[in-house]
Amino acid sequence: MFWQNDDLSAIQYESGYAYYARIPNENAVKLDLPIYLIEDNVLIDTPVLAVNQDLVKDIKEIGKGLYQLLPNNNIIFSSIDHSDPASGVHAYSVLSPVVIRMRYLLPVLAIVLLLMMTAGLMGLAAKIRKDVVSLQCFKSCLKNFAGFISILILLMLVLPWKSFFVPPVFPLTKSFWIMPLIQRNAVMFLLLGFSVLYLYYSKRKSKWIALLMGLILVINLAYYFIPERDYYGVRTDSAEYIQSYHAGSIRTPGYPRFVEDVMTLFSGSDLDYWRSEEGLKDLARREELLFKDHSGDSRGLVQIVRAQKAVLGLCFLIATVLLCFLIPPHFVFLFGEFVLANQFLGVYNNYVMSEVISQAALLLSCGIFCFLVGKRMKWSFPFLGFFCGISIIIRPSNMFILGLLLLAAILLFVQDRKKALLPILAGIGICGFFILIPAVNIFRQYHQVIFMPNQGYAAIGQTLAVMDETDLSLPKDEVAREFLTASFQQIQAMKSEGKALTQNDYVFHIALEQAKKLGFDPVTANVLFDRVSRDLVSVHKTELLAAYRDQLQLGLERTRLSLPRLPYSYLLAVFIVISLFRCSRYSLTGFVLISLHNLHLMISIMNQPERRYIWSTEIFFLMGAALIVYNVFRSEQHQTHRVRHNSQ
Repeated sequence: MFWQNDDLSAIQYESGYAYYARIPNENAVKLDLPIYLIEDNVLIDTPVLAVNQDLVKDIKEIGKGLYQLLPNNNIIFSSIDHSDPASGVHAYSVLSPVVIRMRYLLPVLAIVLLLMMTAGLMGLAAKIRKDVVSLQCFKSCLKNFAGFISILILLMLVLPWKSFFVPPVFPLTKSFWIMPLIQRNAVMFLLLGFSVLYLYYSKRKSKWIALLMGLILVINLAYYFIPERDYYGVRTDSAEYIQSYHAGSIRTPGYPRFVEDVMTLFSGSDLDYWRSEEGLKDLARREELLFKDHSGDSRGLVQIVRAQKAVLGLCFLIATVLLCFLIPPHFVFLFGEFVLANQFLGVYNNYVMSEVISQAALLLSCGIFCFLVGKRMKWSFPFLGFFCGISIIIRPSNMFILGLLLLAAILLFVQDRKKALLPILAGIGICGFFILIPAVNIFRQYHQVIFMPNQGYAAIGQTLAVMDETDLSLPKDEVAREFLTASFQQIQAMKSEGKALTQNDYVFHIALEQAKKLGFDPVTANVLFDRVSRDLVSVHKTELLAAYRDQLQLGLERTRLSLPRLPYSYLLAVFIVISLFRCSRYSLTGFVLISLHNLHLMISIMNQPERRYIWSTEIFFLMGAALIVYNVFRSEQHQTHRVRHNSQ
């Protein structure tokens, strides 16, 4: 709540536009405190980092008020106008939270302990005297106090965990009062966990508590997106999504359709510009960077980013509501708060990328599946089929979501074969309709059966990377041999230059380039890739397995679910063992969601272990973990009440 404003002194020159100085608050790095730079009493916004951005390098080369806290408790920064901060032209200070030392809290702790001991002695005396009235009064007071503290901890979560860059109010001599921040650290989540468990077991005003939790979750969702609402960026494949979809495209129509609709509906968008030659060059110059929209200079790109954030946030809220039909809102609230605090919702949300909308569709699919397991409502199956189909049409690698559709169909069919048959057929038909859209478009144009427009891309990248000169004679037809020879020569040239061969950045582009020279386009090249890959896989099984093993190790290192002392493989084993304890539909549903994440993890690793692919389904691991944790702590009384309520 209280922040100290410390002047920066002994400012030293680093290089370029960068200068550094010591921060007087020694707890800045140790406690991971938020730090804000002030230039002439003006609070400078915290830099929002782009993907793979080296902020220290940008401070030196770009300047313009960028700053960063260093591990040695120094701050490296630059002035807004590129002047020398050490010259005294501008006054610089650092705003950091005031840390209350433990010695100041000892009297408070002593008073609390004294009150607890007094209350305990009063309860013991009443029990010895067998004073039932006093004992009941004591228990009631104790429960009310515990409930008050638990609700107070919940209300603390209304406060944000990061600043919204508002000017401080009530300026004092060397300190400021601004909107308090509550860090979502391990201690806070431990207190929150105890509070939520107490409210769950006490069964007091459950509906009002659920409404309060929902309101807090909505407020925190706003905190999650609002600070970066004006930022936008593009990646290397963003230009392909902005272009109009056609059968010869390597993309599926889901996300390009979304981009086109957003830029058509919202004013300030210029879709024709971004599809023009000049616009494509402009996109190439913006790749991997992050920009802040100033007076509509993004020409609609920021509208795309805002729209996909809005869709993601709405789908997240709907999924949490659907999850409440399976488990109590208390555990859903814990899941939602953990997801938001640790930024598991979305992947690179400020970029024009399909992963954000993909996760939104997958969230709805998992939410509907949990609703179906909880309520056994047969006509929810077509909705599950709809969103499973949408998920796949956005990203073909989401084929793993068909596992949910299959399990839901089996569950309904076992429950009631006759009444469930029609909803199951409707759901499968809806899902199949969406999945077959790319294949139908390709067949109409090329008269070839190619399921997805880029189905052979992953295999060709891996196999070409391990081939040797003896493999050039493997293909039986002349075109395949010519393709393989040209690709091998180019790969050998790159190896001689010491360049790293990665499936996505080099080998795949080599294969596509050589296929185009032979008259293939990005879609029909799949036929050539499949023929060549089959021959190479049969010869280089050992090398491919070793490559996949290395990629698996790299992928596990990049997952955010891995802790310093608890690797992901151990964490996975822990939840599998816990799911077998007190086995029920909750633990089995949680196990299914965790398995879905691992299935997608294996698909991503076999293709290319990029962070955006690995991170996109980690939220489903957390959803499954929430179900398994609830299964451990669930009360039989709650379970009986929920079963009775569902039957009614």
